[in-house]
Amino acid sequence: YNVGHERMNKSKRDLAEKVSELTGCYLHFNDIREDPDKRNYFVSFKRIQEVGFVPQIGWDDGLLALKNGLSTLHWTTPFANVEYY
Repeated sequence: YNVGHERMNKSKRDLAEKVSELTGCYLHFNDIREDPDKRNYFVSFKRIQEVGFVPQIGWDDGLLALKNGLSTLHWTTPFANVEYY
């Protein structure tokens, strides 16, 4: 089963804009060429809805919870010139 709701289907751009809003990260869209990745990410939640499931946490609240959870981790990455705390 896919667990969620159709109102949670978002584009990559929607996701990038929300992450930028939550984190303050700089976001730049390149208009030089089209995105070569043309996959469709629309997900059907019909089967889980047929058994009566209705999500209690929406897309915005879920992303905020993920951001808050990640902020509690102390980690570094070799691909950045900063440590994340």
